[in-house]
Amino acid sequence: TNPTVEPAKFGNLNEVFRMQLIRDENGWLTATDEEVPWAISEPQLLLRVRRRAADGNRLALEVADKFVPLTNAVDKPLHVAIARLLPPTGTNEFPDPRHHSIHAQNLHNEFFEQAPTAWSWIEGGFRMDSRWACQNQWNFMACGGIGVPMLVSKAKYSGNQEHEYYLSLRPVFPSDAGDPNFVYKTQEHRHLFGANGGWYTRRDLNFSFCTDGRNPMSGYAVIFGGDDNRETRLLRRGKIVARTKDYRLPDNPGVGAVHWRWWNFHVRKYDGRIMVLFNNRKIFDYRDPEPLEGGHIAFWTVRNGFTVARVTSVAERLGRDAQVLYVSDDDPGIAWQPLLADSVTLSKLEGFANTLVTANVGAGFFAVRYRLPKPVDLYKQPLLELPLDVPDNVKVNIHLEVDHKAYLVKATAPLGGSKALLCPEFERRPEQFRIPTISTHEMTVQRLVATVSGGSLIRFNLREFLWERGHRGRFLLTSITIGNSSNENYLLTGNGANNAGASYAVGTPKLLAAPR
Repeated sequence: TNPTVEPAKFGNLNEVFRMQLIRDENGWLTATDEEVPWAISEPQLLLRVRRRAADGNRLALEVADKFVPLTNAVDKPLHVAIARLLPPTGTNEFPDPRHHSIHAQNLHNEFFEQAPTAWSWIEGGFRMDSRWACQNQWNFMACGGIGVPMLVSKAKYSGNQEHEYYLSLRPVFPSDAGDPNFVYKTQEHRHLFGANGGWYTRRDLNFSFCTDGRNPMSGYAVIFGGDDNRETRLLRRGKIVARTKDYRLPDNPGVGAVHWRWWNFHVRKYDGRIMVLFNNRKIFDYRDPEPLEGGHIAFWTVRNGFTVARVTSVAERLGRDAQVLYVSDDDPGIAWQPLLADSVTLSKLEGFANTLVTANVGAGFFAVRYRLPKPVDLYKQPLLELPLDVPDNVKVNIHLEVDHKAYLVKATAPLGGSKALLCPEFERRPEQFRIPTISTHEMTVQRLVATVSGGSLIRFNLREFLWERGHRGRFLLTSITIGNSSNENYLLTGNGANNAGASYAVGTPKLLAAPR
């Protein structure tokens, strides 16, 4: 075989072995007069051919309850062809696919027709769901979330490998952003479907392979329609190694450009050569001088939803890590709460910064929230005191909601690349997915109230900063959230910071009266 044929052209392949057999009413027999070691003298009801590492990777045929070698070692991938010679007269009957079964220990073929026990996921509400609201009897594995929904294989693929998959956009409704009152009704909301562009968010149908299973940027990543559909990229551990603007999601405004569409991807890794085919067209061909050995595969997006219909993966060696996204329990009695369940683990510490926040995945906001028991009047208690210890490998800011408006205190995360702050003001909005990125100018002028260094006790007069920013109102503080909302250089996927296992410490906030 020649694994670099693109796509497979059988005329260019080298034949390894051919068997000619005949089937009669009693079973299978050898259809040759030659003396061959695998001759079947007694009819066999079934034909079994196998290749195992334990047998030196030789093809072998089961004859009289023993496997007889047919070839020398065949280490590379094989194409298998089954052909029937038609009789000169009579009915032309072709092979029935139900009579031919191919099994491989290093092959996974996932149609999501049964419980997806071979996968783990974070965020997105992954479930069998309707791809199209008007055809809700057609169900596929689907998700939708305002962070980084990610579906991860429990299987690990090592060495040379190939992955083929079919992805599509999924309409993401207000219910996917947490609006419990929104239920799509086909007749009642048909006009809204068109008016909202079908609720399709045209960006980020992404796939990673050779990863550690917790960080989408820890291996290779194919980002289709990245940075709001500006281009498609191939990355190696977060660094762009190839890019193109020729292959992206359709950006014309009509719903029909993406409605009902499936996109086929074929990703190959052979001896350091990485190839990506899109709808049978080669878009990337990259040679890695230091190829990554292998790992988990993952499907993910950013502030979006997607549907996956079929995944076929084959590799030289397969392993399994059933606990790839295992999450330990939080310590009880902690006032801070994860913004997204299972995204972080909370542990108690000694000292002022008494809560350790540890990222379970390098995907998402890495955020915790403190809800004040009752709104605090900043006229009476304007001084905010917050213990916060942030190491160099963590990028987070402080998000505050005052009088139902979101403000930001910059700690270590960038200001650019945010579509929303981590505050209820944005979470209450009905449309959460197709909102534009907040410009750095708007963030600085309208939202930023202070800049602090995370590494000690933060203390400042919050009311004075808000007044200088132009805020007017009752000055009631209702919540404090620590986390990152910026996706600058795909920071939300752990690219550069906030990887799985990273942690920061935060203490109980205090609101104090100003000294006289």
